[in-house]
This record gives sequence, C-alpha cells and structure tokens, in this order.
Amino acid sequence: MKQFGVEVQRPASDTFVISEHAAYQAREYQIEPDVSAACYFYAMAPLLGIPVCVEHVHFESLQGDVEFLHILEKMGCTAQETEKGVLLLPPASADAGTPVPTFHGVTVDMSSCSDQAITLAAIAPFADTPTCIKGIGHIRFQESDRIHAICTELTRMGIRCEETQDSITIYPGMPRPCTVTT
Repeated sequence: MKQFGVEVQRPASDTFVISEHAAYQAREYQIEPDVSAACYFYAMAPLLGIPVCVEHVHFESLQGDVEFLHILEKMGCTAQETEKGVLLLPPASADAGTPVPTFHGVTVDMSSCSDQAITLAAIAPFADTPTCIKGIGHIRFQESDRIHAICTELTRMGIRCEETQDSITIYPGMPRPCTVTT
C-alpha cells in the first residue's frame, strides 16, 4: 500500500515496513479541538454577557457537541462562523441598565450531545424560563446516574428541578452556597 507517496508493507497487523530510502517529511495540520471542553467556555457567553471565541472550533466539526452552540442560540445568543472559530455573542440586554443580558430557558433534545447536559444544567438556573433537557436517559448509566446527580446537586443549591427517566427540568432561581458532592 502507498501512504503519503511512500511504499508501506504490512506483514502483520502490528508491523509496518518502510523502505530504507524513504524519507520522513514533516507536515503541519490542524487537529480538531475538543468541542466538549470548548462548550464550558461557550456557556460563559450567556452567563456572563461576554463574547466567546474558541479557536479552531467550527460548525463543520465532526463532534456532536457542536450542537450545543445551536442550543445557546435558542437561548438568545448569536453564533458567527469566523476564520478563527465560532464566535458566540451573548443575548442583547433587555435594557441598558442591565449588566448581564437575559437568556431564555429551552426545551431541547440533547441525545446527540448528551455530554453537554451537565453544562446546560449548570447555566439553566440563570435563564428567565425553565429549561427541559430531553433524550438523555442513557446518561443514567455512565460513571454515575448523571440525571439524578444533577437534580441532587441543584436541589442542594436551592434550585427546583424535576427528573424523569429520560429528562430533567430546571427552574430559574439563584443558587445558594453549598458543598457540591461530585
């Protein structure tokens, strides 16, 4: 077989043989960033009222978590594809005297980006209407029952929430200080 113009033999599944006259040729290419980790930064846009751009995150990403940007758009943010990456702008302030803009709760199926259910749950109490996260029943079977853990910890903070087998609804409220059990 040929790889990058060089003849490569594969006598066994764990062995590659390259001709002794082949030369290494360095290449530069962009590795797609971890969109899951980038979403924590994007979640700051509506929460803090600041623009956020994570370099090299683009809508054509192969990672499902890029859908989280569209959820933030439904909450009132504006996403713009730029050369650097997706720029997420916070919602416009309701009035000029409000330092942090108001953003809206959503009802959303997160089955394609369920890792971000926790991120959305963390900012949901600050929305002006309830947020319902659906299609996430399978996250009960990860390293913990994530739906129950979200409800337990938000309730500990004084935030009203309701869980079903496949969803969680989080109501607006001001979290109070507490110790969170991870």
